[in-house]
Amino acid sequence: MGPSRERGRGANLRTYLPEVFIAIWIAFGATILVLTSGRWASKAINAMDFLISSLCLMGLFFIASILYIIKNQKLEALFSENWRHILAGLILLAFSGWIDLVEVTFHVPSILHYFKHASVALSLAITTWYLSEALLDASKVLMPVHKVPLLRPSWVAAAWAALALVLVLASRPWAWETLTPPRGVEMAFDATCLLITGMMALKIALSIRRSSEPSRWLLEGGASILALSALTSAFELFNDAFRIPSVLKILGVDGTGALAFGLTIAVLSYYHWGTTSLRTPLPLQISEVEEGIQLVEKVWQQLGDLSGRVILIERSTVTPYTELLEGLARSLRKSGFALVIITRRGSYVGFRLAKLAAVTLHVSSSRAGPPRQLGPGEFEIGVEPSIMLGLLGRVQAPEDKLAVLIEDTSGLLILLGEEDTYRLVRAIIDRLIPKGSVIVMVLSPGAHEERIVNLFRGLATDIIDVTRTPPTILRTI
Repeated sequence: MGPSRERGRGANLRTYLPEVFIAIWIAFGATILVLTSGRWASKAINAMDFLISSLCLMGLFFIASILYIIKNQKLEALFSENWRHILAGLILLAFSGWIDLVEVTFHVPSILHYFKHASVALSLAITTWYLSEALLDASKVLMPVHKVPLLRPSWVAAAWAALALVLVLASRPWAWETLTPPRGVEMAFDATCLLITGMMALKIALSIRRSSEPSRWLLEGGASILALSALTSAFELFNDAFRIPSVLKILGVDGTGALAFGLTIAVLSYYHWGTTSLRTPLPLQISEVEEGIQLVEKVWQQLGDLSGRVILIERSTVTPYTELLEGLARSLRKSGFALVIITRRGSYVGFRLAKLAAVTLHVSSSRAGPPRQLGPGEFEIGVEPSIMLGLLGRVQAPEDKLAVLIEDTSGLLILLGEEDTYRLVRAIIDRLIPKGSVIVMVLSPGAHEERIVNLFRGLATDIIDVTRTPPTILRTI
């Protein structure tokens, strides 16, 4: 147990590597700031540069605030690692912005200038990589709450790029004066940022064709933001190699950056307030609870004896269904079944059902290694199917009558992937159904491709649609 426990701790620590690295890097930068502060010399402040640097810093904190809301309210259990890494990258970018503000106000040693550029490159690499991962993951489960905006992000980016190209050609780039000497180090950092943002934009763009709305709009937005960031880096590269017109510099760097910022706010806002995915359902009002209990009794009475049944409950991503599952759990307990709940860590529904279950398995994407006991009969486990099957085999059930309720099959599809989730559910069915047990799955059909939904429909003996009132039995074999 000792070595496996150590491996589990090591795996948990690995999920914090980006944050640890950024913390060390910021501490190193703070040390440089302190050690060089004695050599700072005041200079005449360019009001425009100071204003732009201040606005950029405020904008970064505003974006970080929206990301913090998303992390804690929208997909808290499923994508917390990705959003945590993105926030850490933005903190490093904000630290770079603060150093830039110092540069605008003082003459500073060159080491601080180069450290700022290195910090920007590192923060872009971390932020853009995990942002692309988060968007690609989220795109698999999104449904619209409001209509997709008519204005496509790709149209905005393409129109701005075309305008920039026209203005560059109008300024006759072949006549630009080469800087002597050119800013070689800055050019290297500019090229690095251009490469990072360009590659991440291409990564997201390649996935757009395979997605549907609203995911397509959001992926277009992510790719467009990164493409505009790449365009900003390209103008920075021109500015460090040539003496370009000041109007072109303002348009290419400041104008493109402002447009990318506005598009970022639009994309994140629509993602959070305009779409829904696997959010934790909210508790019902008292009047709805009373109605829900009556509906629950009618539904389960129609099904009769549940032994040997595989029940698929289909719901929309915003359908309250807590009372339906609580009624089922009580019915199963009265029938002599030992109830096992498989839920995702942090789920409100799982928390309610745990009070009725003999064993509750809280699945967490950040958990690795052996299960961690949270309380009597409650365990936090990782995403390893073998551990889930092993724990199910140890549950003591009268006459081997076990009821397994997978409270969030859609969440498991995100955590485990389609193939591993299907194999896990199939293995549970093959092991327990011959003994007269019952398996219940809750799935959000609108969050997945029809092919995936049909896979799980094929496993079920009964399908119940709870998107309707009252809940409707679609099929009973």
